[in-house]
Amino acid sequence: MKWKEPTFGATPMLKALTAANARRKAQAFDLVTEQKKQKLNYPDWAQKWMRKYKEAWNIAKANGDEVGMRKAQKLAEGLRSKLREMATMPKWAQEQMQMQTIRWMEGNASGNIKQMKAAEEAGKAVRDKVALIHTISKTSKADADKLSDLTAKWYAAHDHGIVDGKDLSKDPKAVKAAMDKYSKEAQAIIGKYQSPQVPQEKPVPSEASPKPANQNNNSSNGRWIPTIELKLNGTSEVEQYLRDRLGRFKKVKWTQEKVNSLWEGTRTIEKAYQIQIDPRFLLAIIIHEGTGSFNTSSTNRAADGQHGVETDYAKDLMKANSLIFGKILGYIYYGKDFREVVAKSTSLTGISGKGNVFQYCNWHTPIVRMNKKIVELGIYAGDGSWHTSVKNIYDKLSNGLSDEYEQYLSGINKSTAQEITQSEGIKLKATSFKASQNAEDYKADKNGEWTIIGKF
Repeated sequence: MKWKEPTFGATPMLKALTAANARRKAQAFDLVTEQKKQKLNYPDWAQKWMRKYKEAWNIAKANGDEVGMRKAQKLAEGLRSKLREMATMPKWAQEQMQMQTIRWMEGNASGNIKQMKAAEEAGKAVRDKVALIHTISKTSKADADKLSDLTAKWYAAHDHGIVDGKDLSKDPKAVKAAMDKYSKEAQAIIGKYQSPQVPQEKPVPSEASPKPANQNNNSSNGRWIPTIELKLNGTSEVEQYLRDRLGRFKKVKWTQEKVNSLWEGTRTIEKAYQIQIDPRFLLAIIIHEGTGSFNTSSTNRAADGQHGVETDYAKDLMKANSLIFGKILGYIYYGKDFREVVAKSTSLTGISGKGNVFQYCNWHTPIVRMNKKIVELGIYAGDGSWHTSVKNIYDKLSNGLSDEYEQYLSGINKSTAQEITQSEGIKLKATSFKASQNAEDYKADKNGEWTIIGKF
């Protein structure tokens, strides 16, 4: 009989010692230096959670748990992202976002998915209100300020029973009457800026600032994933256009289920990374490619030698989302430098404008490959003018919002891309951009035109 060396897992005593040591290190962690490094201010409630995540990271490290380390790091970076977002919000919105952020973190800690989802939805409602107020401020600062004040009063009454500075928490009827009054006044302001062809909805008493109507085709309220999917049997001009274009495909047929899946894919990305890939951008690519596929297949090559039709829709969508998200992450981080070179190169045939995400996705620029954990250079299409067609189609699907979508993406702080890549163990590379006479036409023949390319 052979003797087998006994093995032992972590004993309760060892686990307790590891946890105690991790807690000690977390409490000793220098948050002052951390805040200076991050250029952020951590309020007391955030410091508490930062130390919790640091403790979890220390425990995972002590146990050699790389997955646990990444999870703790991602949670900490998610909190930093929330703090950056909150810093630009009015006081009432900061208070609400603090409440919902804590609610989400508590739900995450206890595994309460229902609580997490409720917190996400409540946080989204706050963002929508802030975005709506910001949109109105472009037309009337007075109306925007009034709406913000009414929203603050509504929350004060709802959360604390405070009505115009007085504590009426023991008089629920008076509180409700005040909330109804604030809602009615808020709706009157919002009604002035709603699309006239859309019937006005009756004010909802519990909402201080209802969402704008016509969510299908207008994302100027800061939402770039429309709440309602475009319908292939819809009657709007956009939906009729979409039905006509998707109906032309012979190789790969499109159904409402595919459209819904595309929407769901972008929602999943937003939930994980708080970045919105507009599904209409992806639909614009589908329409431009002209096959019913994103043309992501590396085995079924097209006639020009580039990637061809992928008949498995699930694979096609997954690869397209991965590529476009990788391009958008790259654009968030490298976009400023890219746009500067584009703007300086407009004298060259094939290059125009100030640089945008459509050009960046088209040309040979950095892609953050989440699955491979690397950053590499690549194109979406060799056709140097691909971006122009896709942008034009996107405008038809979004009622001309390409410039606003560009502003949304270019306005995301590059630290967002840094946090995401760091949490995934991806190192961003230093990159320069230059003009290159490498453009092809739609047949993959060199046409003498120029594009902007990245170089590591």
